[in-house]
Amino acid sequence: MLPSVSPADDFKNSSQHLKNVESDDLPPTNEANNRKRSDPQNPFEFLKSFYTGRTKSLTDSTIRRIKANGLAFDPDSREAILLLGLEEDDSLDKTRSLMLIAIRLDELKPLGDLLIDFASELICRHTKIRTNGIQAKLFPGNLDDWTLDDAWAALLTLKNTSAAITSPVDNSCSQINVVDEKVLNEKGKSNISRKSRREKKVTTSADGKVFRNAYLCSVVWRIHKKRTTFSDSMRSMRNSIFHLEKSISGEDRLIEAIALMPEKEDAKVALIWDWQVRQQADAVAKLAFARQENDELKQSIVLAEKEKINNFELTEKLVVELESMKAEIQRLSSDIGVVQTHGNADQEILRASSLRVISDAITNLDNVVTALGRDPPKTAIALDVLNTVVDGLRAAQNKLGVS
Repeated sequence: MLPSVSPADDFKNSSQHLKNVESDDLPPTNEANNRKRSDPQNPFEFLKSFYTGRTKSLTDSTIRRIKANGLAFDPDSREAILLLGLEEDDSLDKTRSLMLIAIRLDELKPLGDLLIDFASELICRHTKIRTNGIQAKLFPGNLDDWTLDDAWAALLTLKNTSAAITSPVDNSCSQINVVDEKVLNEKGKSNISRKSRREKKVTTSADGKVFRNAYLCSVVWRIHKKRTTFSDSMRSMRNSIFHLEKSISGEDRLIEAIALMPEKEDAKVALIWDWQVRQQADAVAKLAFARQENDELKQSIVLAEKEKINNFELTEKLVVELESMKAEIQRLSSDIGVVQTHGNADQEILRASSLRVISDAITNLDNVVTALGRDPPKTAIALDVLNTVVDGLRAAQNKLGVS
């Protein structure tokens, strides 16, 4: 849970702790050692030097010293530096610079992670930003799904709330002095009114800088932690801090802005244009690839349509052949039925004829047996009967078609 006391009060209460830590870190040595120890030896000393303005960057030599001495950062020291940062960096300009330093620490990544986490915590504890749920919106965890647009909306709400709270102070022109109005001439009143307006403008500008820096730190943090893509970040910034009102658009205003732009900003604007050119080139390449794919798809569709037509024609032919085969099968089935009927009839006739021939042969053979059994045997009669039987059997054989 975030502390309820103000960072300024906490810093005043912990100032003695800073002095104690500093005195503990500096052993009583000669002047050369004291000069050597003036360079930051650990994260605590670097952050203290950074926020007090003695150090503005993290040199290779400082990184080597910190790497040699370790990244120890006890809770008391961390709390003291947080309060120092809140006291010395009300606009969050230094904290924004610290985040940029942290993401470039490829040589000592643990130190970079320590610094970027420190910077994110300091931002969330800023008096104008500190509120429930703000950390999840600015620096979301693994289970949070807050986007940069959500972060900007939350900061806008805080900004509007802060403006509403501070607006009554703008009426201090009528309360700034309770002296008799006769003492103040018109010129004095005008000076006080102008001063009040200047203070109001400075306060509003400073508040805007705080929320802008917090948003930019959220962008840097998310890209570094791979919680968003660069393209999505640019889109969000275009719709937030770089939002362009339609009333001020136009080429005339653009050329005016370019002409009035300081020379030191040329390289920064060139970076944006270079990225835009690369984005356009990438978009053109993707468009060309998409068009090529579209042409190939169209060609494939044409071939598929032709194949469809051919298959349809072939199907129609096969249907006609199938109907013809069905009709032929039906005709053959009918013919087979007729043949079977006639065959059955012929079979019955042949059977009856064969039975008659066999019956006659049996009767005649019985007569042969009788003739041969007489005394004397009637051989001539038996031979005639046998010949008759043989002739009848041959005739039946020929009728059956047996060779």
